[in-house]
Amino acid sequence: ILISFSDKGGREWADLTGKNVGRYLAIVVDGKVCAAPMVRMKITQGKCMISGDFTEQEALDLKQMIE
Repeated sequence: ILISFSDKGGREWADLTGKNVGRYLAIVVDGKVCAAPMVRMKITQGKCMISGDFTEQEALDLKQMIE
């Protein structure tokens, strides 16, 4: 799942991911944890990808929750 940020959001995401490399970061929508991927590196390009062992349907469901 590819996520793109605005310029401001990209800067905030870079700061957040830079402080949390090697840790899990929960993605919470409406009070529910939708995913908790591990931050592997500081993400500075304004885009990030969530990867994992998702079925196609799970990936589509997560995409819809995040949007």
